[in-house]
Amino acid sequence: MVVGAVSRVTTPVTGWLSALMFMAAGPGATQDVDDGFVVSIVPSDATALHSPVARSREPDAAQIEAMVRRAVDLIGGMGSVVPDTAALVVLKPNIGAKSDPGSGIITDARVVRAVAILVHEAAPDARILIAEAAGGWAHPSMRDSAPEWLRGNVFEDGFERGGHWETVKELRQRGIDIDCRDMNFDRSYTMSVPGSGLAVDEYEIAASIIDADVWINIPVAKVHGAKITCAMKNHFGLLPGTVYGWSKARGTPDHGPMPHSPNIIDEAFVDLWTLTRADLNVVDMIKGSEGGAFEDTYKRTNAVLAGRNPVAVDLVVARLMGFNPDDMEWADLAHQRRVGPRWIEEVEVRGAAVAGLVSRWVKAGGSYRGEWREQADYGKGPRRWTLLGPLAQDHAFTNREIAALEPEPGSGDWSPVVWFGHDKIDLDKYFGDPVRSSVYAFTHFTMAVSDSVRYWVGADEGLQIWIDGDILFDTAAHPNLGRRRRHLLGQSRLPGYLAAGEHRLLVRAGQSRGPFSFSFNICEPIDDVRFAGNRYPGVRYYVTPTENPIAARVKPQIHERRFSRNAGILGTLELEPHPQRSVTLERGTITVSDVRVPAGSDVYSVLASAAGARLDDFTLKLVHDSPFAMTPVGPSRLLDLVMSRPFEQVTPISAFSRILGISYELTLGVGKAESLKAIKDWLRFGHAPAIGDGSTWWLVDGYRADEEIELHLVGADTSFWRDASGGWWAQVPGYGNVSCPVVVAHGEKGGPISQAFADSVSSVALSLSLQAVVEQRQWRDNYTSPAGLYAWDFSVIRWERLPLTPTWGRQPINRSLLAQTRSRHVVPLAEQRRRAARYYQQVAATAKDTATASRMAAVSAAYGEVVEHLESLSQMLPEIAFGPLSKDDTARLKQLPQTRGLLRQARTAERRAVGLLAEHLSQPPLPPAGEDLLYRRDLGVKLMVCGNLNEGIYEIELLENEIDVDRVHGIRRRRACRLLMPVPREAGWQLAVETVKGGASGWVVEQPTEVNDWFARVHIDNLSAWWAGRDSEVVVWAIPVEERASVKGGAD
Repeated sequence: MVVGAVSRVTTPVTGWLSALMFMAAGPGATQDVDDGFVVSIVPSDATALHSPVARSREPDAAQIEAMVRRAVDLIGGMGSVVPDTAALVVLKPNIGAKSDPGSGIITDARVVRAVAILVHEAAPDARILIAEAAGGWAHPSMRDSAPEWLRGNVFEDGFERGGHWETVKELRQRGIDIDCRDMNFDRSYTMSVPGSGLAVDEYEIAASIIDADVWINIPVAKVHGAKITCAMKNHFGLLPGTVYGWSKARGTPDHGPMPHSPNIIDEAFVDLWTLTRADLNVVDMIKGSEGGAFEDTYKRTNAVLAGRNPVAVDLVVARLMGFNPDDMEWADLAHQRRVGPRWIEEVEVRGAAVAGLVSRWVKAGGSYRGEWREQADYGKGPRRWTLLGPLAQDHAFTNREIAALEPEPGSGDWSPVVWFGHDKIDLDKYFGDPVRSSVYAFTHFTMAVSDSVRYWVGADEGLQIWIDGDILFDTAAHPNLGRRRRHLLGQSRLPGYLAAGEHRLLVRAGQSRGPFSFSFNICEPIDDVRFAGNRYPGVRYYVTPTENPIAARVKPQIHERRFSRNAGILGTLELEPHPQRSVTLERGTITVSDVRVPAGSDVYSVLASAAGARLDDFTLKLVHDSPFAMTPVGPSRLLDLVMSRPFEQVTPISAFSRILGISYELTLGVGKAESLKAIKDWLRFGHAPAIGDGSTWWLVDGYRADEEIELHLVGADTSFWRDASGGWWAQVPGYGNVSCPVVVAHGEKGGPISQAFADSVSSVALSLSLQAVVEQRQWRDNYTSPAGLYAWDFSVIRWERLPLTPTWGRQPINRSLLAQTRSRHVVPLAEQRRRAARYYQQVAATAKDTATASRMAAVSAAYGEVVEHLESLSQMLPEIAFGPLSKDDTARLKQLPQTRGLLRQARTAERRAVGLLAEHLSQPPLPPAGEDLLYRRDLGVKLMVCGNLNEGIYEIELLENEIDVDRVHGIRRRRACRLLMPVPREAGWQLAVETVKGGASGWVVEQPTEVNDWFARVHIDNLSAWWAGRDSEVVVWAIPVEERASVKGGAD
């Protein structure tokens, strides 16, 4: 049994030797764009097959063998690929994940079996290896010889699970020399891309591939964050894990990761195809995952494809899956490198007609977040442009000039043709980080037929678009779009109509500072998020009618991972010179003078110092430890057994700036490079931005760039230079732990007890009370919790559902939870409300009119009443969580039944305080208090049932007859939720969640109302599965209630 090599030897293959190996691959492997491209398609119901089967039915191994045989025969037969003298032939299926045969997640073992049989017929003496360098597993036989850093549950036999050892056993009995090989442990060749790489210049390629006489690529077709994964992406399984890691995007202590970010992945595809040149590609399109590369939903096509060129093969596959082949960037790049066709029209298809086999596959965006979601769903806009700029930020052509504009690339001040390697046209990188500037971009496009379309547009700041001289879009008409923001692909989606023919496209992008990019595409008139985003068929972009050579290329950044969902630039502070500070620029060093030393190390103290606001300790503590925050209290398993700390409802920086009357800008989650550029820009204008490390923050008053970039930090009791090359992570109020945040503030307001200040504080208190949900993000996982008044409803309902008897309370797990409820929830909450009462007592004492003084005194009294009820509750809860039960705790547990109504009374007092604040601020009345609808479930109907849930947290969206389950934390496996009836589309119904069995719990995040088109969102948490087991059942009820105002996050 051959599985892997014990040690890895890296063999460099560079210069003339790399070129020699490239030529030695033979003419079939170096198919040029002028040679023609042939792809065969054989569906299971093809009449040429001896035993055809309907495409809706599962074919057997013999039928699949016949399909593979015919597909290969249609392009010349296996003998044209594998010479009879071949000694080693490698078959490379997709077995990247640990999955079962026929799952649609990995290549069907029956397809691999068929290829092996054909290879043996062509070369009877050849040794055949089924080889994979999986990112999701390593063969157990290599455990003892694996690198020390490789540990955990990665060791599993993916060949066995995928059905390939069964193939080996069967074919050996037929006299075929065949085995499996884990290429993760191969020695590797260091290979240089001829000329230079599109992503990187060198790759480590498994020796089994390079040493083979023939290697055959056998992917499964499915959707992915890269749009589709098929022949091109299957090249990633040629990179040894001992070099690139598990997964390959992680790297190892001795080597970096493979290029796997969404903005560079297409370039890596073409690099690897250029280097390794598969001799044949046989595609398993029996069935494949849709909605995501590892989803358990699949689309059955029952077809096999074959072709010599993977670019041509994947263009046909993309069309069969309902994508627009023009959206595949790797085809354009391969065309530029003369290693593949640019358009599907260049591909000769044999066997079956493409049109009759096309079906729409659900795109993968729903199973990703951030840039991968954009990459999965967005088509491909124009990448070749001629540019004018950078010009002044207020530059503007007249309408007459725009109507006549049709520049020639390279003439006048217009640039030659520039190629951009990403759909976000990165003007910042091309022009070298300009500020306060504008740029024009021009190209042409053809529209094949007259039809309705969707324009997908986006930008970081200002954007204007003209088609044939007529204005299509202007952020000036949309105030919320004209400000700085994070650029998202498809940020705005505009309906429109285009006539057939040739058209001119002009874009003007403007910015003050920071990221500078735009995007544009003409898409199909489809609004269903599962399928939207394809470029309209037949739309072709070009700068001039005759293709101009590309004069410059803007290569996408290979940047660090982003973990912030709220990435972008927020706030209203403009990039203007600071009125009091001076700036020194000398030999790459920037220094700002007269920066005030912060009073503390928390973000609020640092920002107050940056803004010039002088605040006393009481005011800072009022903001830092908000006395108005509320998240659930009570023995919640989610808070006390799983989370390392409880949820927090904090005062966001936007609210803090509103309280002090200051302007701010917050840059977060955009990557280290952009954040350092932001710091440099602000320092040049005399501002001192703030950065953090965890919960500790400093002001930056210096920047210097030598071999590394260093920042000079000023803190409450320290100042020092810090190396910024490693980036930084910090806690940003309202956003969680964020990569490389930068905050700038300027301005100040009146004293802390002025009425205007008090009204600002009251406004924040009211907004926190009306906030229905708070999220806590830890690395890649999102945890959601009720907040504000809804958290009070949630807590009262859950508390009053508990038995609350002394016997129940003495059980070890319940006693532990009750003690933690006391120490972690009730006591801190009482202290918060005590400070709120004291604050409004001061406000009442300094109020300038009797009515305000009376109302603020009533607010103080109401918060004081909350404190009384919470203190009574804490005195009846055990103090010690573990160990022998003390005499005092025994006495406390005897009073447990008396606690049943205390949280309800505290909630009543809280609502009275918040209601008075709403009245004072002339805001609408509060929504009604939530009550436990499950007491009336005998009047309702079961809407949805979830059972046998995996460990995890799920957000479930319901709309009429549709259900969409999104795993936000935990294990992605088969779901067990089913909708029993449509969501009610009339007033008078609300949803409620009941745990029927097990430790799972749930709550309704959003109730269906006419306002949200009867859409509902339910949160189910089964993190307890690891200790309580998966034998759980959760029911979502639809229960009739008296018609009342709809509450977002209505109580369950």
